[in-house]
Amino acid sequence: MRRRSGLALALTAFLVTGCYHQVVHTGATPAPGNAVVKKTAGIFFFGLTSAEVNTTADCPSGVAVIETQQTFLNGLVSVLTLFIYTPRTVTITCAAGEDSAPDAPVFTIATNASTAEAETAARRAFELARRSNEPVILRYLR
Repeated sequence: MRRRSGLALALTAFLVTGCYHQVVHTGATPAPGNAVVKKTAGIFFFGLTSAEVNTTADCPSGVAVIETQQTFLNGLVSVLTLFIYTPRTVTITCAAGEDSAPDAPVFTIATNASTAEAETAARRAFELARRSNEPVILRYLR
């Protein structure tokens, strides 16, 4: 009887630690050389709170692909902590940056720009893109 209980518990733990894989493409061009950042993000208390993955320092030009997965080991940790902590492996491919449209006109909005100035720059960029049917870059300075 004890052996069956142990086998049932092991089988349940194996089935509960199922793996999944999710890929999100943002539409940006991936950086040459596959600039990839791997991080672990944790979900706490059955998904009530989660860790934020900040890639600003690693990918200054933005993100091209976000890949989230739960590996068998991630699932095992979840079972061992009774799902209080559930880790996820996040793989991020950085975007290429400005090289994706090197000849595009650039409209810049400063951080201290008034609302009217920001609206004017955005309107000019939109109108040029609509007329020329070509991409434009609207850059917000930090």
